[in-house]
Order: sequence, then C-alpha cells, then structure tokens
Amino acid sequence: MKSYKITGAVAALLMLGGAAAYWWPPSAAPEAQPGADASPNPAPSAAGVIDTGRQEAGVTAAPTIVGAAAGGPAADDSGRRFKQIVGKGGVEINDAIETLLPAWAARAPREALDYADSLPDGPLRESILHRIIQTWGEKDSTAALDWISKRVNAGERHSFAMAVCQQIARTDPVSAIAAAERTGVVRDNPDFIPYLVEVWADKDAPSALSWVRAQPEGEIRNEYMSKVVFKMAQGAKYDSAVKLALDEIPAGVQQDDALITIVNQWAQKDLESATVWVETFSIANPLRGRAFAELEGAKRIQKTDKNQAGG
Repeated sequence: MKSYKITGAVAALLMLGGAAAYWWPPSAAPEAQPGADASPNPAPSAAGVIDTGRQEAGVTAAPTIVGAAAGGPAADDSGRRFKQIVGKGGVEINDAIETLLPAWAARAPREALDYADSLPDGPLRESILHRIIQTWGEKDSTAALDWISKRVNAGERHSFAMAVCQQIARTDPVSAIAAAERTGVVRDNPDFIPYLVEVWADKDAPSALSWVRAQPEGEIRNEYMSKVVFKMAQGAKYDSAVKLALDEIPAGVQQDDALITIVNQWAQKDLESATVWVETFSIANPLRGRAFAELEGAKRIQKTDKNQAGG
C-alpha cells in the first residue's frame, strides 16, 4: 500500500497541530485587526479599571471590570512576557509557545511575526513562526495566506501555507484543498491533499466520499478513494471498505493496495475474521499471497505483545 510521505516540514506541522489538539482556546477579548498594536493606554494595574459610567448614571449594579481582569486587549502583555521568556531561555520557552504566543498572535499577528523573523535561524524560530501562522490562519486565513504569499523563501511559503490549510480543513475541507492548490503547495507536496482527504474522511467519511466521487477519474481520484477506504477499515467498517474498494477503484495496483490496507486493519483488530475473509481469495489471485503475509505479520505482532505482557 502507498503510505503518505511526510516531509520534515509537514512532520513539524503535524507535531505542532497535535500539540494544539487539532486546538486553540477561545479568546475573551474582542478580535483586533491583523497587525494591530496593543492599546497605547495600557491599564494602570493588573486588576484592571473600574468602569464607573454605570454608577454615574445612577445604576447600582456591580461595576464592570475591563482590562486584564476581563481579558481585554488594553492590558494584554503576552507579547512582552513571551519575549522576556525567550530572551532568558530555558524550558519555560515550551510553555510560553503553548500559552503566551497564541494570545499574542491572536491579538497582533504581524507584530509577533516581525519578532519571530528577528530571531536567529533554527528550530526555535521555526516553531514560533509556525505557531503564529497557525493561530492567525484560524482567525483570518485570507490575511494569513496573503502575508505568506509575499515570503521570499519558497520553502517557508509552502510550509506556512500547509499550516493554514490544516486550520481551514478543520471546518471547511473543500476550501482547504482549494487553498492548497491555489498556493502551489501541491506542486512540492503532492501527498498533502490525499492527507487532507484522509483527515476529512476520519471526521466525516460520507462528505469526503461525496467530494472524491465528484473528482475526475484517474489515479489521483483513486488515491483519494484509497484514503477513504483506509479510514473505513480503521473504523472497523470492513464490509463497506471492501465494497468501496471493489466498486470505486479500478482493478489494478491501486485497488490491490486498498484491499491490502483493509486486510492490515482488519487483522489488527480481529485476526480470525480477517483470515476467514482472506481464505475466500482465489488461489489464482496474486493478491492472496500478499494478504496472507499481512496476516502472518499481524500474528507476529500479537505474539510479541502477548509475550511482553507476560502472557
């Protein structure tokens, strides 16, 4: 079976996307325009400022707290605190990337990006840049992609675009695929759209399947279909996966790979039933040998796991 070839850049994105849990916490602050600076009149104290307007109007309800206590942008010093931690170095940087940086990037993405660009080349700078791009892409993918399109470094353009496309795919897979094609990501990363289809099928297989069926016939469509088949098999929908592979993927290498994928997933969860199915393969079927090899591999894994468990 064909596996998704993950480049170094894609692996970094997936690690970062996984760390955010496929998720950013909602901000209580009003959304600032991309690139906007923090308020020129920051709150005088961490406790915030008492809004006395209601009291002056004769309203006796409890005063409203604005500023830091309410999460308002006027007292948001996440950028300053983040830069201080990065300047000091140490393990605290990892926590700051997960907490302070998203807050700063959501409030003032261009300011955060300018700071990240000023850092020396290396893994830290790359991680910070990707984190900012992911946050911005979630809030305003159009602005983020426009900024990305102006990057001189082609490698950065593609890796940043992939980060934004992954964010778009969370709620609108079709737009994410279109953005990946529009930004040229597909040219250097031909496996990226199949990956998006696989993620889509994991969340909503019927919608993904409907989209795949609408694509022009050919090897690319077959590859997309194989991703849906894989997710069905992974979800233990073996009969549906088999039918889809046989009915929707023309006989040949791609269909054989899809069927072997089903054998692999089935054998991991129910070796006995998978064996019964494989035994129905005709002796003349060249796929029979590959299928039994998958079964043997599953047996070895199960035996090893049992021995390690002391059974």
